[in-house]
Amino acid sequence: MNRRPRAPRITRITLAFALAAGAVACTGEDAGSAARASSAEGITWTLGAAASALGVDTAKPPARPDEIYYDLTVYEWYRRGEPLVAGEFAFQPDGVPRPIPLDSLHRAGNYQGVDYYVRNGVAEPHDTVFVPVFDDFWQPFLPVGRAPATKPAAQPQQSAPGEP
Repeated sequence: MNRRPRAPRITRITLAFALAAGAVACTGEDAGSAARASSAEGITWTLGAAASALGVDTAKPPARPDEIYYDLTVYEWYRRGEPLVAGEFAFQPDGVPRPIPLDSLHRAGNYQGVDYYVRNGVAEPHDTVFVPVFDDFWQPFLPVGRAPATKPAAQPQQSAPGEP
């Protein structure tokens, strides 16, 4: 009696299931029926019938700051340990980054290439400024005193007539 081995049949069945699972994954259908879809407006979030019934705007991308500073050490002033100057005050980093929703902050300015934010509804002088360092995480900077006086630019020496 000549029987074929079972291993090739099991291999083919396993391969068929893997291909079917890959096809389902490529369509973007999953258990939560949430999928990313591409459209002419860009990437949008499609949340399904439940979001539509509630009147949720599914085309709005998640709120993010214009720039996130994953590595502040690329800025010379930060590497040297100089404070971030906002208005009349100098601020130094304090502690670890905190999770804060962007809609509770607004952009207040830029210091030497780094945007900083303050809490909505807080009057000046601000007790804390925040720099985005990761998605939804903000490095707090606390005031350490008045901003250092800026030095006037050095005037070039003018040579007397006849001198090189």
